[in-house]
Amino acid sequence: MRAIRLLLCWMFALIATICASIDAAYLWSLVKFFLHPPGPLDPTLVLRDLAVPAVFSALAFTFGKAWWTILREKSSARGWGIAASLLHTAAMLFGVAADRWIPHKHGFHAPLTDAILLIATGVVGLVVFSIPYKRPDLSGKAQETAPITGDGTSKFMNKTSGVWGVALSFGLYDWMLRWYRAKGFPIHQGGLHINLLTILLTALLMTFVHEFGHSAAGMALGMKLRAFVVGPFQWRVESGQWKFQFQLMAILQGGGATGIVAPSADFARRRFVWMFAAGPLANLVTGALALGIAFTAAAASPVQAGGLLALFGVFSLAGFAANLVPFKTKAKYSDGAKIYQLLSGGAWGDYHTAIAMAGSSVVSPLRPKGYDIAVIQRAVAGIRQGTEGLLLRLLAYQCYLDRNQLNDAEWALREAARVYEESASGVQAELLTVFVFGYACILRDAAEAHKWWGRMESKKPARFNVDYWRAKSALCWIEGNLDEANEAWAKAADAAMKLPHAGAYEFDRDLCGLLLYEIEASAAGQQLPLAAVGAMP
Repeated sequence: MRAIRLLLCWMFALIATICASIDAAYLWSLVKFFLHPPGPLDPTLVLRDLAVPAVFSALAFTFGKAWWTILREKSSARGWGIAASLLHTAAMLFGVAADRWIPHKHGFHAPLTDAILLIATGVVGLVVFSIPYKRPDLSGKAQETAPITGDGTSKFMNKTSGVWGVALSFGLYDWMLRWYRAKGFPIHQGGLHINLLTILLTALLMTFVHEFGHSAAGMALGMKLRAFVVGPFQWRVESGQWKFQFQLMAILQGGGATGIVAPSADFARRRFVWMFAAGPLANLVTGALALGIAFTAAAASPVQAGGLLALFGVFSLAGFAANLVPFKTKAKYSDGAKIYQLLSGGAWGDYHTAIAMAGSSVVSPLRPKGYDIAVIQRAVAGIRQGTEGLLLRLLAYQCYLDRNQLNDAEWALREAARVYEESASGVQAELLTVFVFGYACILRDAAEAHKWWGRMESKKPARFNVDYWRAKSALCWIEGNLDEANEAWAKAADAAMKLPHAGAYEFDRDLCGLLLYEIEASAAGQQLPLAAVGAMP
């Protein structure tokens, strides 16, 4: 249901934009009319003309308010969603009726399939927003897009990035259409469902070019590709093997991602700058090339493809401009923000170095104990909140644990827990397995381990890998359920043995050995001191 509400939310945003555009154009024509009237003004006609922008202003406000409240998950979102869906359905029904009875004046003038699609969308909105739904837990959500000191972003840009990104894309699209019409070029005019599909496929192609730019540049610089995501098409390395997933609902989120890691811990920082810049530059080059061909080719040339080439061009240029602006959306930074952070140095430069070290541990012999802890500590001191602050403290925890510095490991884990509760509760479920294992096996705190397991389960984990089963085994062990602990441990050990030979995975196998030591000691009724990581086979 939440995915459907999100889809309707962006449909309301589009309708609000259209209504506001019509309103602005009509008001401008009225201003010009009143400044230079052709003759005496009829008060009745003036009131009628003023009623039109008033209606469109009310529509733009209603749909815009519905979009904003649903997007921000406000308590009033349900009421505004019902109001917008009701207006939408009524307007579509009126349009179809007018087309049936007054076909040459005020009709809907749309294919039957489009009319059915639009009416069905309004009915779905009425049903979805009429059903009471539990408002999600917003603890920590307010800080998901809050700027962190020195990250190069601002609160205004973080909050409005989606709005001006869409506005820029459709502004360039409108400019393209005007240019085509002025030149007399033929433009493909399909039904609404065809046009929406065309825009979606064009956006996916633009995203593919962007992510391919990142990937190609990174691999050319010696990095290793670990993930490639374009909308619903997702390739990732999980447990050392490439896996493909098609997630239809990811279409609603849009965008893509590239996971690429350094082959060694001393990888030059400037190479990451080039890798991050390659995505927007790929959009700039392909967008300029597409527009250049579209604007110089003959109107009837097949390369025009009814305006599709120019559509790809303007979307690509919009993507180039938007990605170079430093901003943060939830836990994701734009390429411009990452480039700024790398070039500015300081705590953020250290953060990217720390993340690069962790990445290299999955493709090289580097273990957590080999991390440069001084770099991590400097970054921890400067970044005290958000997902980034959480990740840094977990890296410190792994480093200390692998070095058998248990007091420091305990401090780092508790610090990570504090950051999670204050400002990073939106992280994925799989990351919480670290807390379950740490509180159970390292801190020996059954209550906290159980609490973190509950948090993880509430997020509905999708990957049942070595981390999941090891965490479950540790929880069962600390709660005294040794049979279940052994069963879960066997699954964790089996998954661990299948992992490639790399530093991070050797650490995983050693943690499984540590847990086995504790389980066997409990089964024998012994109270033994905590074993050193790596001491068990």
